[in-house]
Amino acid sequence: MQVQWYPGHMTKAKRMMLEDIKLIDLVIELLDARVPVSSRNPDIDEIAKGKSRLVLLNKSDLSDPESNDECSFDLRRRRHIIIGHELPSFSSSCIQKFIQFCSIFFIRFIRPELGPYF
Repeated sequence: MQVQWYPGHMTKAKRMMLEDIKLIDLVIELLDARVPVSSRNPDIDEIAKGKSRLVLLNKSDLSDPESNDECSFDLRRRRHIIIGHELPSFSSSCIQKFIQFCSIFFIRFIRPELGPYF
């Protein structure tokens, strides 16, 4: 009996990301600060290659501060913008609002040539 490790919903999500990535300027990746390495999707690095990247470490108030520092250093070395030490456990609606804010900031200050959409 062969075990299907990569479920269908993940295959579908990856296919959708590959189709839409050409329309995207900023990739926002949300990780659990308690387990940042194992909460990452390894496919994101390949899919988001060449794109600006913002990594959010959620639940940093529940994680080890020393581990947060190590993870932040590693992500910065890969030239990703990282926000984590000030990002405690939030509800999904708070995270959505924060991501919307980051998107607006990106368009206004990092890529102003995209125009005033907000």
